[in-house]
Amino acid sequence: MKEKVVFVHPEGKIFQLLKNGLKNYGFKVMEFKDIHEAFKKINSDRPHILILEVSITENWQLCKFLKLDKHLKNIPILILSDKTDANNMIRTKKYSIEGYITRPYDSDSLVKMTVEILKKKKEIKKTVLVVEEDPSVLDIIKINLTYAGYNVITATSAIEALEIARKKSLSLVITDIMMPEMDGIEFSLQLRDIPFKDDIPVMIVSAKDDFNEISHAYTIGISEYITKPFDPVELIEKVRRILCSD
Repeated sequence: MKEKVVFVHPEGKIFQLLKNGLKNYGFKVMEFKDIHEAFKKINSDRPHILILEVSITENWQLCKFLKLDKHLKNIPILILSDKTDANNMIRTKKYSIEGYITRPYDSDSLVKMTVEILKKKKEIKKTVLVVEEDPSVLDIIKINLTYAGYNVITATSAIEALEIARKKSLSLVITDIMMPEMDGIEFSLQLRDIPFKDDIPVMIVSAKDDFNEISHAYTIGISEYITKPFDPVELIEKVRRILCSD
C-alpha cells in the first residue's frame, strides 16, 4: 500500500517539483492550500505524514489542531520554512515536530527526510491490550495483531486489564463488552480514571449489534466498534487507522 502524504503549500513551481519528487518515489500525495480543508482530509484519511509549508504563519495552526486531537497527534509532521528564526524554533519544540527543512528546497532532500521520519516511526512498535474472555477469539485477535507488527498483551477480564493498564504503556485497548466482572463500557470509563491513561483509544469487538448500544459506545468516546464475527483484515485496518500506523 502506498504511504499517504498530505502536503500543504502555497502556489509556486518549486512546490510542484517537490510534489512530483514525492510521487515519483511512490508516495500518494494529497495537496492542499487551505489548512482547514487539509485537516478534514487528515481526519478522514489518516495519512502517514503531514508536510507543511509555514511561510504563512497561520499554517502553524494545523500543527495545533493535530496535536490536540488524541486520534491524530501521532501523525508525524515535516515543516518546510523559508527561514529559521526563534519563533519557528519555539513552535517546532512546542509541537514536537519530527523534521524541519529550510530553503533552498529540493525534492531529493524532501524525499530523504520523509523516508527517514516514516522509518523511525515504524521502528517504534505499538502495544495493544486485548481484553477477551473467549480463548479462541483472543487467539485470533492476538495472532493477527502480532503478524501486523504490534506488541500484544492479553487479559481475560476487565479487572486484570485495569491492573495491566496501570503498569504498562499502551497505544490501544481492544475489549469485548460482555464480560462477567465488569462490562466493556464500564471498563472503558474506569480506564480513563487511571492517571495519564485517559487518552488511550478503545476499540470494542462484540457480538452485541444493537444500534443503541453501538451509538452509546461512540457517544462515550469509543474509537471503533466491530461486531462479531469479524473479518481480521478489517480489524487490522481499523487498528491502523486509529494508530495512524502501517
